[in-house]
Amino acid sequence: MKEFKMIHALNNKPKNSNVCLTTECKKAASIIRQCMNPNVAPCDDFYQFACGNYTQNAVIPKDKSFANRDSLIEEKVKSQLKISIEEKIQKNEPRSITLAKNFYKACMDTEGDSWKGEKFDWKQTNYAMGKLGYGTDYLFTFKVSMDSLNSTKSILNIDQPPLGINREYLIKGSNNRIVNAYYNFTVEIAVLLSANRARAENELKESLEFEIKLANCCSLNPMTVKQLSKKYPSILWKEYLNSILQTIVIGDNELEAATNVSIFWAQHFFNQLRQPVNKADWTDYSDTTVVNAFNRVEENSIVIPAGILQDIYFDEHRPQYMNYAVIGSTIGHEVSHGFDTLGSQYDKNGNLKNWWTPEKNKNFLREQIAL
Repeated sequence: MKEFKMIHALNNKPKNSNVCLTTECKKAASIIRQCMNPNVAPCDDFYQFACGNYTQNAVIPKDKSFANRDSLIEEKVKSQLKISIEEKIQKNEPRSITLAKNFYKACMDTEGDSWKGEKFDWKQTNYAMGKLGYGTDYLFTFKVSMDSLNSTKSILNIDQPPLGINREYLIKGSNNRIVNAYYNFTVEIAVLLSANRARAENELKESLEFEIKLANCCSLNPMTVKQLSKKYPSILWKEYLNSILQTIVIGDNELEAATNVSIFWAQHFFNQLRQPVNKADWTDYSDTTVVNAFNRVEENSIVIPAGILQDIYFDEHRPQYMNYAVIGSTIGHEVSHGFDTLGSQYDKNGNLKNWWTPEKNKNFLREQIAL
């Protein structure tokens, strides 16, 4: 089959055409050509026509389960950051850059004192970990967040810890296919690390059952610390919270500077607890290197980090219609989250509130099914 006529036309452009021939445009065209399979008619299979060569020739790294354009950009961003962070400290560079370089250097230091075990007490361990600037979210997490019922207020949110797989699978129990695969995977990893298989199976089974219980402890249930203490008296909540939230001051050597980052974030967010919500706080938008985009339903806003504004997504020097097509579709996708099963539950101020009339909700659900 001959190449698609559009491609043929680009190779035989008339003298007075407005085809872009800048270096940036040629680069963009080259990426598109490499991904396309011109031997497939677009009206027969547009996906294969547009992406056939990419899906056929893309190499999945051994440590990954998939490969796409986003993962390539993520590796590019990581490489850019690594080069920047490993540069020597400059005399007149911003202090924040110097601190970041010291943080990275401290994290790369593999030498240190061996851990000396003591009789285990999870609460005392959490206290000690917090003082050193490490995470304390092993059994449950603490974070200051907007009150979903009133987005002008901040509340202390106590939730389940980060789980090994999505909660939606864990709550289905250990017989669920994905949960069972997760369990077998953890056993195999333990065995690869020289664990006895029988012991690994028994202990990781107990661990999975405990994780399933944690996954089921999730509900919106506002209460005071006093009410919390009465409902769950096995934990001295006032003492525990005071210990976790207390202000800590440490020294300036490299390791302490590294752990101080965790402490800064913890104290910054916990200090917001009794303050009005500041929806323009820069720390809420500091993760600028992420190759992704987000809809923040509690703010009724979308976030486009700098990390995604490159490569196939955006280039100010190429035709704007390409930017509209790629980053524009990403923005459109994020806007649509404002009306999905989660976003539709929040009003224009970011409050968890039913703002739909019965008739509009009925019509919306009908159109949703049609899509």
